[in-house]
Amino acid sequence: MNKPSNLDNINEDVTNSDIPDFDTAGFFCSQPFTNLEVNTRGEVRTCCAYWMNQTLGNITFDETENVLNSDTAQDIRKSILDGSFSYCNKKTCPRIQSIPKGGDGILQRIEDIEDQHLLDIIKNKETKIDSIKYVNFLWDLSCNLRCPSCRVSTILNTKGEAYENSLQIQNKILDYALPLDGDLIFNITGSGDPFGSKVFRDFLTSFDGNKHPNVVINLQTNGVMFTENMWERMSLCHDNISTVLISIDAATEETYNKVRVGGKWDILMKNIEMVDELRRCGEIDRLRLDFVVQRQNYREMPQAVELAQSLLGVDGIYFAILTDWGTWSRDEYKWHAVWMQDNEMHEDFIRVLDNDIFEDKKVDLGNVRHYYELSRGKND
Repeated sequence: MNKPSNLDNINEDVTNSDIPDFDTAGFFCSQPFTNLEVNTRGEVRTCCAYWMNQTLGNITFDETENVLNSDTAQDIRKSILDGSFSYCNKKTCPRIQSIPKGGDGILQRIEDIEDQHLLDIIKNKETKIDSIKYVNFLWDLSCNLRCPSCRVSTILNTKGEAYENSLQIQNKILDYALPLDGDLIFNITGSGDPFGSKVFRDFLTSFDGNKHPNVVINLQTNGVMFTENMWERMSLCHDNISTVLISIDAATEETYNKVRVGGKWDILMKNIEMVDELRRCGEIDRLRLDFVVQRQNYREMPQAVELAQSLLGVDGIYFAILTDWGTWSRDEYKWHAVWMQDNEMHEDFIRVLDNDIFEDKKVDLGNVRHYYELSRGKND
């Protein structure tokens, strides 16, 4: 039996207690007012379950409009407006962890906000919304890899109940979202892989961007199936595709084989070079490499930055601590969690972070930033 990954089995109690709870007063996060993401069960959230595990409702049993303005949805928005962020996990959310540098653009100081729509929401304390801007496609877990931190076996839903369920959710979301006025941003995917999923792959190869020029598509992929041929098959929506995020989690083939089981390093590098060329030619707007930090790869963080530096089309590299998606036991997860103070590799992890290379403008340390600042003596 396939064990579901993150969105079904998240373990929230995993964060090192030394991460500060930053004061959110005076800040505003737009996600609860603009975002919609739906998991395999039809449960709706406004952002990553690891940052806020409260669901707004379920579109399987209710209309999308009702779920978006449920009592819970409005309570979450009230918590943003009053500055408490009481529904948020302040120790895991990288947006909240960006407060020392003034936010990350989605979370901002109220005094820095220029978007008139958001300013009106704040001024009028609006908790109901009549549209959304972002849709995160999380309703299919299918992926061509079986990373040990995420799942115990390959999940490829190409037929049967799981496939039909994902397709049904997708059709319902598209029926709601596509007629909306204004720009729409589709983020595909954070639950599996956009090319490993038949549901998402079929969408990408059939979506006619000429009919929906207001739709922007961002891709989050392991990169292994993002070949030149796949890009050509997506020709109808080339103009819609903006950002590509490629998860690498390593800087050497040996480590990659341990943490990205089922992938091929040489194929990944070839595909990254292809996407790098797309970025340099202006075919896409942004290319970022992603690196999830864990015991087996943390020593390669500086090398990963060097890889990003060597690719002229790569705009940045993003680091994040490993999430406990429920695949491992508590003790197994703690063995991998080198950022925890009681991990035997914690001091070495801090030493690795004490490196000027992380000051490079391409580097986004996300929720690793606290540990970097510890390594530099900024958080004594």
